[in-house]
Amino acid sequence: MEKGHYSILRVSHLSQIDNFSIEQQKETIETYARFHYIEITEHLAECGSGITDERKQIQTLYRLIEEDKVEGILCYKLDRVFRNMKLSIDFIATCVEKGIKIHSVAENISTDTPAGMFMVNCLLSVNQYAVDNIRSLVKGGLKTMAKSGLKATGSVYGYPKRDNALGSWDSDCLSKFEEKA
Repeated sequence: MEKGHYSILRVSHLSQIDNFSIEQQKETIETYARFHYIEITEHLAECGSGITDERKQIQTLYRLIEEDKVEGILCYKLDRVFRNMKLSIDFIATCVEKGIKIHSVAENISTDTPAGMFMVNCLLSVNQYAVDNIRSLVKGGLKTMAKSGLKATGSVYGYPKRDNALGSWDSDCLSKFEEKA
């Protein structure tokens, strides 16, 4: 089988499908591919977190790379492939080692020039900063909510809900829950 070009299309959550759609990423990549005379073999689309490689389509791409079936990879932006710096570096190193060119179409960079690799490294650092910053903000928000007596998610058994805040410990509430179980 001849080597091909594959695109990676990803949204993190189903709620993003309408506002940062797979279809919009696909159209942008296809326009770039036509302009650069690249024929796309297959679009690999998925919904999942970019901080892990435990994703069906990224595993498919790893398999295709291992089977020496990939000439190039197109993505809308680098963070659509991974939002984890170590996974990104490992993935890109594997691709570069095997002569696979990665095109980030919205960022207009590729891994086939020193300047392109420099920009890739800069963007990986920015992406990792964004993930770490979001994580820090979420943790801070959860702590603030807990200190204010507000629940962050789900139900807290044994505490009654009063105007979106947790009341005092209610052993009767817990007893009622245990009776139902």
